[in-house]
Amino acid sequence: MTRFGVRVPYAAFVSYSRAVDGKLAPALQHALQRLTKRWYQRRAIRVFRDDASLTANPGLWSSIVEALDQSEFFVLLASPEAAQSEWVRREVSHWLHHRPVGTLLIAVTDGELRWDPATGGFDPDRTTCLPPELLRAFAEEPRWVDLRAARHEEHLSLRVPHFKDKIAELAAAVHRKSKDDIVGQDIREHQRTVRLVQVIVAIFALLAVTATVQWRRADSQAAIATAGRLADQSAALLDSDPAVAMQLAVAAYRTADTAVTRSALLSARSRGHAGRLLGHRAPVGKIATSDDGALAVSADTAGTIMLWRLSPLDRVPVVLRTDRGPQPATGSAALAFIPGTRILAEAGWVGSVTLWNLANPATPRHMSSVDVQRDEIRSLAASADGRWLAGAGLDRTWLWRVEAATLSGQTVVATASATQVAFGAGSDVLYVAGFGPDLRVFDLTDHAHPRALPAVPTDSADVGALAVSFDGYLLATGGAGGQIRLWSLADPRSPVPAEHHVLASDHRDVTSLAFHGRSLAAGGFEGRLRVWDTQTGTTTVDQPNAYGIDALAVTATGLIVTGARDHIVRVWRHASSVHPGTIGNIFTVAIGQNGTVAAATADGQVYLRNVHRDRFGTWQPTWRAHDDSIAAIAFTPKETHLLTASYDHTVGIWRLGSGQPTLCHRIADSWAPLRAIAISGTLLAVGGNDPRVRLYDLKNPCDPVLLTEFNAPTHIVGGHTVEAVEALALDAEGTMLAVGRFSDPHIHLWSVANPRALRHIADLRGHLFGVRALAFSANGSVLASGADDGSALLWDMAALGERITPKSVVWAQPMAAPLTHGKSVAGIAFSGDGRKLATAGYDGTVAVWDSSRPNRPNLIARLAGHRSSVEAVAIAQGGDFVVSGADDATLMLWSLDAQQVAAWICEVTITPLTPAEWAAYLPDIAYRAPCG
Repeated sequence: MTRFGVRVPYAAFVSYSRAVDGKLAPALQHALQRLTKRWYQRRAIRVFRDDASLTANPGLWSSIVEALDQSEFFVLLASPEAAQSEWVRREVSHWLHHRPVGTLLIAVTDGELRWDPATGGFDPDRTTCLPPELLRAFAEEPRWVDLRAARHEEHLSLRVPHFKDKIAELAAAVHRKSKDDIVGQDIREHQRTVRLVQVIVAIFALLAVTATVQWRRADSQAAIATAGRLADQSAALLDSDPAVAMQLAVAAYRTADTAVTRSALLSARSRGHAGRLLGHRAPVGKIATSDDGALAVSADTAGTIMLWRLSPLDRVPVVLRTDRGPQPATGSAALAFIPGTRILAEAGWVGSVTLWNLANPATPRHMSSVDVQRDEIRSLAASADGRWLAGAGLDRTWLWRVEAATLSGQTVVATASATQVAFGAGSDVLYVAGFGPDLRVFDLTDHAHPRALPAVPTDSADVGALAVSFDGYLLATGGAGGQIRLWSLADPRSPVPAEHHVLASDHRDVTSLAFHGRSLAAGGFEGRLRVWDTQTGTTTVDQPNAYGIDALAVTATGLIVTGARDHIVRVWRHASSVHPGTIGNIFTVAIGQNGTVAAATADGQVYLRNVHRDRFGTWQPTWRAHDDSIAAIAFTPKETHLLTASYDHTVGIWRLGSGQPTLCHRIADSWAPLRAIAISGTLLAVGGNDPRVRLYDLKNPCDPVLLTEFNAPTHIVGGHTVEAVEALALDAEGTMLAVGRFSDPHIHLWSVANPRALRHIADLRGHLFGVRALAFSANGSVLASGADDGSALLWDMAALGERITPKSVVWAQPMAAPLTHGKSVAGIAFSGDGRKLATAGYDGTVAVWDSSRPNRPNLIARLAGHRSSVEAVAIAQGGDFVVSGADDATLMLWSLDAQQVAAWICEVTITPLTPAEWAAYLPDIAYRAPCG
């Protein structure tokens, strides 16, 4: 309803005495709201009644005043009790003081109402139902409605003719229509509703017939329901038990191929996969792996040492030792492989260190032992050249020469409370740590006479973990309090803080550290497995609920082997499914036709990798292209060059070849940071933080020629002019340019067939907030857009082309319902054949849609794996994989071949899902082996 051209929330305010009209008032409110209501409306008008509409408010009167001021009419249920009510009188007084008396309507529910023509007011002696304030309020006798007959509940219904007639009189005044119009309109709406009900009945009859047919498909529907439950359980277990989650996802997909099960399956592969090696009966406290990554050895606190074959995989361990020896000891046996061999050093028995030859894992051979005078060795480390072995004991550190499978030349260094020991890159520096904050350094130039060097304070209460990188340039320390620190070993004898000295850690206590290339893996008591890129200090893997890690090792192939307090050894396969960039927030990605992926970051780095040739490699920075964030990246059509647009006001054009990309030209703009580029054939469009869009001829990519520039339409938001160009897209023929602006919900289309005679031809309306991403299908028939309203829209360019006129700007609407994300859609891309569309959202997901019928797109899968907003997405020409980049500093490569992913999961599954585990999660569904 409106008042003086201003919309008000309530059409009427009902004032009454609860004591008398407690049943009539709600019935009147309901009837007024229902009369003339259309079938699809909740109510025809809104009527305020304090019991039904008054929200909780510390000040009751202020709430009533607010409702009065927001109402257009005042309906008084007049009765002697209402006339005496303090609240009714206050409401009437407020209304008369602020509103015309003609907007006050009277419905008498009890008592008498008598007008005195002589005095021009109501007779105070014979009028018993009006408050005193109304006796002289009217200049002439007002019309009023007599509801005194509606005293019983059965009378309070629009089905009762008398009651409906009286309500129609009130409704006529409120709607400002005649009573006949109100009654007629209500009859028409009732007839429409009857017809609608008839249609619905017919539909239900049809549905009944359809149900008979559907009954025959019950098995299929039951399978879909079961698959949905499996998929839901898989999603719930992704973090806590990824091994089970991945197998449940396979079971879900193989039960029913739906968008839900595909989403679960493809998302499951994005998580770290933990295969379980079972056999220990006590917490596993030590892990060691051979140089070739084929063997792992684990030791538990009960004294059992087990050998596991990782390549090829053998789930049945070989037991090396099952007791602790003649004396009790704390913790697990210390373990270390001698580099370049399959010789294992272990200190499982108190007072000795033993060498084992594991060349034939099926038949381990005891080689020799050395006495350590009843000392308890807590840590072992071998030098990189395999010539020396060190052991940290209770109050001393031991040093042996490794010769002909024996330990000789024993040297003892006094080191109280040592628990960790590690060699530098060679064999001439030794690092020792343990209880206490200091890292002790020893010069081993003369191994027979180690020389103590100045200790290095680590700022940890105790150092519980120590590791040296394979190249010998970094040392990592971790301990109580969860601090992990990196030390540069440029001078191995004098460690100093590295560039990224302190790594962000959520660990309560760090129990184990291990390097793999530039990556550092860490485990902690609280059960979190994390991996960092030591060059950038960013996290590449963050696996919660990793079961309380007491030991950790990384194989040469990148497998992470952990030992936990739940007696299980786990093998984590992160590198095979997730490709973390760990390079700063990733703003843009692109995929070339030959499978080359390009990604650019907030710190100006560009990453290139051909995923067809190097599917499971790691992402390494190729070069720093800009000094500021790179907002857009694109290949030229023949992929001879790569273009990067940056906030540093430039577009870099890089020549690609077999070696390092080289800069052949830089387009500079002194006015604005550049945010968007689009390429089609030899035409390049560039936009940034101002209204201008520039077009260049790229016939010679290293010598671009400026063809023209123009100002795209600006947009007013909140009184401010929006100028920034957020997104650009060119169709395949290079004749149409789509422009999206920050905070502008419209998409502007320009004809650029003749760059020197540009024409604004159409504006596309459909989004509610600013357009963030644009993409044309390969044949140019469909334009896709993503916006801050959380939706992606598809636009029919063929139909639009038929409406374009030479002299006017055409408006158009989307061809299908919005494709939704929970938050902003920041990236969008078509596959080469236009049959698939990928969208990236700030809800942390990547959605892949079947766009083969763009007027009816269907969800193929929603990929969940990023832990922050997804900024960019690209899809391969053949539509077989997607690459996404996010604010969590990760790049992810997603396979869209569900059958291939299911086969891969079954291939890498170390421990099949057992019937007991199945029953624990899905007790009412019969067991089916996911990979059987």
